[in-house]
Amino acid sequence: MNRILVVGSSGAGKSSLSRRLGEVLDMPVIHLDSIFWQPNWVQMDQEEWMQLNREIVKGNEWIIDGFYPSTIDLRMAKADTVIYLNYPRRVCLFRAFKRRFQYRGTTRPDMGEGCQERLPISFLKYIWDFPKHQKPILEEVLQHAGSHVNIIEFKSPKEAEDYITNLSMQDM
Repeated sequence: MNRILVVGSSGAGKSSLSRRLGEVLDMPVIHLDSIFWQPNWVQMDQEEWMQLNREIVKGNEWIIDGFYPSTIDLRMAKADTVIYLNYPRRVCLFRAFKRRFQYRGTTRPDMGEGCQERLPISFLKYIWDFPKHQKPILEEVLQHAGSHVNIIEFKSPKEAEDYITNLSMQDM
């Protein structure tokens, strides 16, 4: 595992899992949200975003968290492992609410500078609709990932936690 993508719905815990993986595997972690979102929740220019994704995947080792369908193919072509957090929407919604209160009035570490934590209705709707609108796109990408990609799917946070624990034990 040298080039790892962590994907799933917003609120699933992609950034937290990526951070922990980075610590256990001693690899750099790239949070796509921290790059894409400019101060005050302004989206990065699409051409600049595409170019930046091309540059990011040139590294020999990385953990990248985030789905971003417009550029997933660039990352998938270079990844050797995908960790798919396929959690129920209730888990993702709960975690989004929890995160909102945890980082109230501040910018969380995996988010772009100047993007204070918030929880607009449109974001909650995005999470709620993820299984209907985004999940089929993600699973189509995963289905065509190629034999060079090891896909690891977790259906609960406990499965992911057990995986990290096992990885930590292997390092000892």
